[in-house]
Amino acid sequence: MVHELRELDQSVGCVVRDSSRIAFDSSVVVHRADLLNPGSLEAIGGDYAAALYLVHSMGRGGNANYEEHDVAAASNFARIAVTAGIGRVTYLEDSGISPAVLTLGDCGNVPSFIAHTG
Repeated sequence: MVHELRELDQSVGCVVRDSSRIAFDSSVVVHRADLLNPGSLEAIGGDYAAALYLVHSMGRGGNANYEEHDVAAASNFARIAVTAGIGRVTYLEDSGISPAVLTLGDCGNVPSFIAHTG
């Protein structure tokens, strides 16, 4: 998705745990952080109009509690977005249904752990 947004001349930033595993051009701002560690997210600024959550924790470290990790990571992501003043968070889940969108002030169709974050 990063490449597609850049082709549309959109400014893009991304959050990664391990920056050695990605290869974007220098126009993409890479924020190194761990979504399960809220303190590592504090450096992400509010220079974004929207945030897309495209993460899952399945298989991380061989831990079978990936659903709990997903909830924690998504909640941390939504919390930092709200704190940074990002006005729209889109949560793309892997269930095959439409993306859930959170526009601040309208917490309609989002997973409850994100809708109640801010």
